Amino acid sequence: SVRADQAENLALLDLDVQLSSPLTGPAAERHVVCRFAWHENEDVEIRRSLHTQSVATERGRFTAPHFIEVASPPARTGAAGAADAVTILTGGMPWHVRSSAHVLDTLLFVGGARARRRLAVGVGLDRPWDRALALLAGDPGCAPGTTVPSHVRLTVHETVIEGGRLLAARVGLLESAGRAGEVRLEWAVDVVRATPCDLAGRPRADTGVTIEGRALVAHLGQYEWLHLDLVFNA
Repeated sequence: SVRADQAENLALLDLDVQLSSPLTGPAAERHVVCRFAWHENEDVEIRRSLHTQSVATERGRFTAPHFIEVASPPARTGAAGAADAVTILTGGMPWHVRSSAHVLDTLLFVGGARARRRLAVGVGLDRPWDRALALLAGDPGCAPGTTVPSHVRLTVHETVIEGGRLLAARVGLLESAGRAGEVRLEWAVDVVRATPCDLAGRPRADTGVTIEGRALVAHLGQYEWLHLDLVFNA
């Protein structure tokens, strides 16, 4: 199915593939793909995601688990040109094949008989890396109504829910655009306590956060992933 996400300026592709029999044989020859194609007379450049960058590639088979851009070559546009690029958010699917000059296949699965996948397509996306991370994260399922800055990804590690109410959570704030500074998150419920911690849950004394009612204010460095233990007044 295809549906529009107007808030993110994306077309979401939800794919549910069921084969009559499981795939067998070499993965390079026996696989299921989602095919993208454009006009054969168009001169385009393929760029794949590499870490946080968009890198041109001429390979026939390549990896891009986050996104692929199909865009006019820089020689013609004079820039890397997000404004005219069609971006495919690959939803964690790593392998892609340039089947011909104007056809690109994303491998959905290479074994079994059924799989569900979600991809997305957008035009002129600013910071496709952020959009790719958001697609992979999906709905964080933590306090609906939370407002998060556009360059911060909210990751949820553990939650405590009783009677449908969120009482506590361990979350991460990941700065994903290389912009250090103060960030502010608004929650749908009052925050009682916020304790910075490491991945094992041990409290950290080298950083702090400020609680302002339903808001949290913290300082994030470039690409910092700050973990917090939160208690809510639900």
